[in-house]
Amino acid sequence: ALTGGAGKAGGTARRAARAAERARPGREGVREPNDVGRTPDHKSTGEDPIDFATGRMLMPQTDVALPGVLPLVFQRQFESSYRAGRWFGPAWSSTLDQRLETDAEGVVYHGEHTLLLAFPHAEPGVPVLPAAGPRWELTRRPDGSYTLTDPESGRVHHFTGGGECEETALLAEVADRNGNRITFDYDEEGTPLGVVHSGGYRLRVET
Repeated sequence: ALTGGAGKAGGTARRAARAAERARPGREGVREPNDVGRTPDHKSTGEDPIDFATGRMLMPQTDVALPGVLPLVFQRQFESSYRAGRWFGPAWSSTLDQRLETDAEGVVYHGEHTLLLAFPHAEPGVPVLPAAGPRWELTRRPDGSYTLTDPESGRVHHFTGGGECEETALLAEVADRNGNRITFDYDEEGTPLGVVHSGGYRLRVET
């Protein structure tokens, strides 16, 4: 089980996550040239956990890594300037923090490794590309859900609406070209409950 606290602490985590949601720090993040679309390959560090380009502290961590054609990996990363995290605190991105946030300007993808991608609004069935960063395709479906496709790896992220805020689409599933799937379960408020792999792996999440 992955535990982020229990009882009173768990309630505090949920309230903090909802407060961060309302603040929309991801939109502010994509206004910073050094933050937009930078993957781990573009964040150079030496022996010290410092991004040479920005001077910011980076602390990547892998909590679970289970093998497979589509591996089940639970990871998180601290970055000193990042403010769009939810479940491990505002300075942390994680596997569970992946989501889309919609506002008047478009859609912001919050990915692992503090990755932020800013997309324009999408018409149903018409893929759009981010303003900067990896050329992943975001497609809005007629039912209001989204898919985000990485053409290089062939992985497709499926997002549905979730929780108390309709402007947020939570990550529901990641699928590869071979039909392997990782699904994410939430309660009615959008709090993560577990991660399930089609190969039989299952992680329980406690918040």
